[in-house]
Amino acid sequence: SALTQVAVAATYVAVFVPAVHRGGLEGELSTKVSRTYLALLALGAIGQLVGVLVGCLARNVTAAQLLVPPIVVPAFMCAGYFFQLNDLSKGIQYLIWPFWFVSYLRYAFTILVVTEFRSGKFVVCSPTSDHNYCPFNSYSDEPWHGVDRDVVITDYLDIPQGTVFPYYYLVLLGFVAGLYALVYAAVALKTLRED
Repeated sequence: SALTQVAVAATYVAVFVPAVHRGGLEGELSTKVSRTYLALLALGAIGQLVGVLVGCLARNVTAAQLLVPPIVVPAFMCAGYFFQLNDLSKGIQYLIWPFWFVSYLRYAFTILVVTEFRSGKFVVCSPTSDHNYCPFNSYSDEPWHGVDRDVVITDYLDIPQGTVFPYYYLVLLGFVAGLYALVYAAVALKTLRED
């Protein structure tokens, strides 16, 4: 299954990253391909290890199916797809905070978003024109000025760009190592119980 994960991630990156590449600096495409590929490999390994861990902890297939949502849904909810931590009220932030930092999907999502949008520049657009699309209200009233900052990363997602590379990769590797240790312990415990 590890070879399948490598092949699927390589196929995805080879087809879709160049297809959506917005241009930019020289050599940026190769950097984008490698960063996306490494993030997808780490995410695939984490997904497989979570599946094996749930399979080891469950008594049967039905129990395994019931264990997956309480593990995966908080990871999705706190991944940054639906909301940012600062968007919530203070009372809710205290409840979400542990899940926010334990969500492995948040780290992979952040890597992928910063990889895609870090050198973005939106051209001048006017919300009143029929021919222009202004992503995230990034228009300028001045006719010859584009938006030099990336509103996706800085305004809407509030991602600390200086901490993403290589630290978020190290966090994902930490998840892989920690889950591997848990899976090893669960398999050893299950083997001892069966003997």
